[in-house]
Amino acid sequence: HVGRYKEAVADNDVLIEHNEWLWMKAIINKAEALFFLKEYGLALKCANHYFELDEKPDSESYRIRSEIYRKLKMYEKYNSDIQKAKILKKEKNKE
Repeated sequence: HVGRYKEAVADNDVLIEHNEWLWMKAIINKAEALFFLKEYGLALKCANHYFELDEKPDSESYRIRSEIYRKLKMYEKYNSDIQKAKILKKEKNKE
């Protein structure tokens, strides 16, 4: 599986370098792949960059970042993001 996550990071890097605004989801996808590679610091940096760009992050983005926070033992931020993820998911399900 590690090889696939490394490939995912590389694939997402190509999209990000091409146009990070157009391929914004590639940034959070890269963060998730870095998470699975246990590169938590890089994953958090990547996820935070995504949140700087996206005006309306979705529940999945908050969930991904919350898991990174959990691994880094940043529990207050983990709790905040996981709550936001749940709220957004509930709102989406009402639509």
